[in-house]
Amino acid sequence: MSRDEFVWRPRFAVELDNLRAAVGWAFDAADPEDFAVGVRVIDALFYEAMSQPSWGILAWATPALGRVDDLEAGQRATVHAAVSCDAFYRGDIDRAGVLGRMAIAESVAFTPAYYVALCMATAADLAHADPAAAMAALADGRVHLGADGSPDRWTCLLGALAASLDNFVGDHDTARAEAQDSVAIARRLGAPSLLVATLAVHGHILCNDNPRQALAVLDEAIELFEAGLSGELMYSASLMTTAVLRAESGDLVGAARTLRTVVENAARNGNRPNVTGGVVLAIVALSGHPDGLVVAATLQGAHDGPMLAEMPLLRGGTHQARYDRAVARITTGLAPDEHGRAHERGAAMT
Repeated sequence: MSRDEFVWRPRFAVELDNLRAAVGWAFDAADPEDFAVGVRVIDALFYEAMSQPSWGILAWATPALGRVDDLEAGQRATVHAAVSCDAFYRGDIDRAGVLGRMAIAESVAFTPAYYVALCMATAADLAHADPAAAMAALADGRVHLGADGSPDRWTCLLGALAASLDNFVGDHDTARAEAQDSVAIARRLGAPSLLVATLAVHGHILCNDNPRQALAVLDEAIELFEAGLSGELMYSASLMTTAVLRAESGDLVGAARTLRTVVENAARNGNRPNVTGGVVLAIVALSGHPDGLVVAATLQGAHDGPMLAEMPLLRGGTHQARYDRAVARITTGLAPDEHGRAHERGAAMT
């Protein structure tokens, strides 16, 4: 998380197998001190683990769940936060929320584990249509951050999370100001991953009232991602917002291509929520044109079918009204039998 990020990521990737072996050895060890070494490795890799789910670092923590009583509170928080985030990427939002709150309760400082746990807890709250609980968790996070005098990078990321939540509940002015402040901190620190995370949030907020500026902000984020940054979650989020803006401007082909990239990338990286999110927004985009209605109805069936878990958080906030209008367009634009056949075909998709 520095200006040298592009230099260090390939070096880290080369050592991934060694780190995995070290954690496996530690979690098989009888000695509690050796066992704790594995937790320390995961804790040190948290930000990269969250950014690159396909590397499997988060799942390394699962074998440690049965021995968390051998650990100190902060170490237990690391294990629970890692498994929480892994559950989120696999689509198990409820498990992510429960373990995230356990990690928050066990945290003794504003650490990477605490930040990840806070993200998981608030995501679960939004999935259960409880933004008040998410805002309360955020308020506790701000108190924790202030008490610890934590580095600016956590101030930056917590500000971006606050902006996202304020935008979700409709306080767009506050959200815009928070996002701008976070982008400014990220630019000052010079850490590319911090910058793209804050740009992704800022672009999403700007799409409410300034789509042209939103596209410019998101294009900067996407260019940085494609230059070699980590952050699959925010990369897909940037692409999804860009696709919505393109669809609303009439560029349905561009929107569909962008969303195909989202689904392919999220599937390759093991990010189930973003697979679902890409499908949801493809429904929104394609339902806006008569020639896209059958495909939109098919994707609606896929979304409702057994292969994709329900992800209400991706249809909440600013996207909810868009999705509701899309469903109405599909229902009124297709004959019932045609809609039924398309929906059934989608539900059978792998």
